Amino acid sequence: MDCFSQKLELDERLGDQESIGATVGNMGNVHKMLGDGRRALECFARQLEIARRLGDKRSIGAAVGNSGVIHTDQGDYPRAIASLTTFLDIARELGDRRGIGIAAANLGIACKATGDLARSEEYYDLAIATGRQLNARQYLCGYLSDKAELLLVMGRLGEAEAAVREALAMAEEVGEQPDIDKCREIAGRIGAARGRT
Repeated sequence: MDCFSQKLELDERLGDQESIGATVGNMGNVHKMLGDGRRALECFARQLEIARRLGDKRSIGAAVGNSGVIHTDQGDYPRAIASLTTFLDIARELGDRRGIGIAAANLGIACKATGDLARSEEYYDLAIATGRQLNARQYLCGYLSDKAELLLVMGRLGEAEAAVREALAMAEEVGEQPDIDKCREIAGRIGAARGRT
């Protein structure tokens, strides 16, 4: 964080607003990874203010999208959905398919948390379609495993099993152990649910 603080100080001395916005956005991401949602939101709010002043749509999308993820983590789902919907709209406007997938997947998570399972499924389907278009296997693996969890909650075990099987194959191909573990855990829950029915 010291490097970012020094960079921010230099950017402010130079008056480079674009660089200040990027630096505070990066600082927000570090705070987010460290679990300090309050400070992350402060950074993203500053990034958003600068991006709006500069008319930088991509940075506006990044700031509201990152804020939406934190609002989801904090259980503030109405604000999360509002922020993530703005991110999705901006990504669509810019033709940013990767951003569309990320926004849709995060909206799927937030909608699932509110109990709006049908809307959650629509967003996961959009994320999965986008991941397939981009052949973004690591993202697609996460989108599929998240949808498998949703389908499990909805009692659609066959579809859940197919989604998690595909996600697990991708996770093993990419070699991401956390994703492999998550897929195996979901598959175990599906198996347990099948044993009860």
